[in-house]
Amino acid sequence: MAAAVVGAIPAVRCLAKAGADADAKASDGRYALIMAAETAPADKAEELTRALLECGASPEGPALADGEAPKRVPTPLIAAACACRPKVAAVLLAARADASAADNTGRRPLTCSAASGGLELCRQLLQNRANVNDRGTSGAGAATRVGQATSVGGVTALSMACANGNIDLVKLLLSENADPALLDERGRTALMASAQAGSVSVCKELLAAKVDTNLQQPDGGKTALIFAAGADKTDVCKLLLDARAAVDVQADTGASALHAAAANGHEATCKCLVAGGAVASQPGPGGKDAAALAASAGHTTLSEMLKNGAATGTTSEAAAAA
Repeated sequence: MAAAVVGAIPAVRCLAKAGADADAKASDGRYALIMAAETAPADKAEELTRALLECGASPEGPALADGEAPKRVPTPLIAAACACRPKVAAVLLAARADASAADNTGRRPLTCSAASGGLELCRQLLQNRANVNDRGTSGAGAATRVGQATSVGGVTALSMACANGNIDLVKLLLSENADPALLDERGRTALMASAQAGSVSVCKELLAAKVDTNLQQPDGGKTALIFAAGADKTDVCKLLLDARAAVDVQADTGASALHAAAANGHEATCKCLVAGGAVASQPGPGGKDAAALAASAGHTTLSEMLKNGAATGTTSEAAAAA
């Protein structure tokens, strides 16, 4: 184990010749191949991984012994994905590591790689038949689509890429038929996640893929526009309005996009929404309109603007992609 941590390749080979078990586990359940994948020196990790496999290490990790309780450890491939080490992943995949296999905490290689921004590693996994729509991180089950169920667990690689504003990875995943209507752990579609993050470029890519701008969360009823408005992402709001997002849709709480923006004091976003057709007098949570919600939150100037009809603006093309 120590030899793997420091990348001592000759020591690994000597130990294997002396009969050491390449899959031997430490008390925390970790074993040499995990250490090679995630913590060995970067310049030695690939060769060390190859040496361990040649010495009999399993690319999927050792099986549990009879009566052994599983430990919360990654598979070697997931360790490489989390550490963003595509060369190590390539060695493991060549040894027939399963590109879609979840670990015992429900994480998957593709979602972990997407979370760490590993474009090359994601491409490798997809080329090795990773399921682009698998969900990972907190659940290993098949993904849930809007309209089919209200229960969700885990996150897709596309959701991770959208939330992080990783446009190159979003393009790759969409080209591999990633489904943008799948929900993440918070019940958001890819468009909702990117709208809340404020990534105009990612939202444009999703709109080009013909996503429905007006899908609502199964639990909560928010739309992408409501997420963007509540987060003060004015440019995304402009983009969505130009794409014919419905401006007065209300979430389960009764809040529309304008209510969300007003309650948070987002003046520019309120102007954008009113210019896009939002009705300032529409009752929202507790029967309060946008002006009343702004006033209740201490945004007096905005409240007066909304009361007097001064919160106006013009819808225009969204700003250049971030």
